[in-house]
Amino acid sequence: MAPVNGARTPIGRPQTPTRQISLSTPPTTPSRATSSPSSRSTSSRSPRNRANTAYVKEVERKTFLEHLRKWSLNHDASCHFHGSISILPPKIGETYKIGQSARCVLTNDSKDAKKIVTIRLFEPVRKYGHYRLAVRCGSGWMSARDFFNKEYSTRRHQPRYSVGLLNLEMLASYRAVFEEEAKATITVRPLFHSFMKLPAELQQLILGYTIGKQETYTPPQRTYEVPGCPPPKNAWGRFPTKLSSVLTVSKKINSLICPWVYKTTFFQFTTCGLTNFLWLAGPTNRSNIKKLWLGFGNCALLHALRWLAPDEVFELFDPPLAFFSNGLQLLWRCQIQDLVKTLHLSVLVIDLHSVPWRDIPIVVRVLRQCFGSVETVRFNLGWTQLTMDDALLGNLKHQFTWAQLCRDAYARCRNDRHYAGCFGAKRILDGPEGLERDIAANLEFFTRTG
Repeated sequence: MAPVNGARTPIGRPQTPTRQISLSTPPTTPSRATSSPSSRSTSSRSPRNRANTAYVKEVERKTFLEHLRKWSLNHDASCHFHGSISILPPKIGETYKIGQSARCVLTNDSKDAKKIVTIRLFEPVRKYGHYRLAVRCGSGWMSARDFFNKEYSTRRHQPRYSVGLLNLEMLASYRAVFEEEAKATITVRPLFHSFMKLPAELQQLILGYTIGKQETYTPPQRTYEVPGCPPPKNAWGRFPTKLSSVLTVSKKINSLICPWVYKTTFFQFTTCGLTNFLWLAGPTNRSNIKKLWLGFGNCALLHALRWLAPDEVFELFDPPLAFFSNGLQLLWRCQIQDLVKTLHLSVLVIDLHSVPWRDIPIVVRVLRQCFGSVETVRFNLGWTQLTMDDALLGNLKHQFTWAQLCRDAYARCRNDRHYAGCFGAKRILDGPEGLERDIAANLEFFTRTG
């Protein structure tokens, strides 16, 4: 047998016959492999799946709506705006996420007045913080409070026109565009109207807890003030809200809380801070101050004679003020005299700590007469509360004249270095004779007992 294609066959080796395949027989098709569950789930999660994309968009929309609803329940927006915010269906490539722009429909109390706005919602920074909402306005962004106040003012001052046929057609087209907005709508309304309907006592209790109100208030002084020192936390472990922040909520709350704070708080002062506090409080708030606590320590007599004593006693002793001119001292004295005369106190507490016992009668007389009026005078000695009728304060029951009080103070303190600032150089040189001569020149005042 001849070799195929001219190929040589080795001698002695039998040739292997080749198997001929019939072309008419179709090739065997391998069996179809069964797809595993993991492969099917992977294909269903593909972002190219239109049904899956729509589901993801809807979940994002519902999540964003929930954040927006939380904002509406605890926001600091306008105290006047009533309306709603509706989330529009997202466009292609648009997502609803915190911190990103979202298209919404804003509706005020007039249901046919709608406009499309772009908002951005931000999550709270701290654990007990609040959501923040920004609204696109022109080429910039406005806070929700400013934007809704602007919308309220614009709507309030906008003239009302009669609705014609063209306007009805426009409204019909707008309603067709906003058909789906009702599915995702939250209400925007003032959060303090219900609060203002509560009894005044409950409002004061809530506001007092909010600002961490204490029974007493001591203004910080430079000698012991620690810059940046945080205020004490309340029972829930949270820092109280600043009073200035509460006063900016609404004018009604401002008019409610200011008089209440000034009327129910004991304001404590030592030898400094009183003049500045009364000056900054203003005439309206000064009239609401009813409780005052004063503690001058061992400088009580000097402080009382220099700043709070009547002009006749001040001119009699002429206490100098070191390092300052006489004119400046008189200016400060006139200022504090005018301020304290506007106070009509219900309770005046005088702290007797470190005050020499023999100085108490004249100091109490000066403090009782320097204010506009005082209903009750109390005394604080350590942890003990004393009154005018207490046995320890027996000298206060006697009605001493101004002349007797001035003679006693001059006789005791004239040669004492601790009281060197209570008397001017001329008063010390004139001696008791000069004191009696000046007292006799104004007996109308010095013979008074009150």
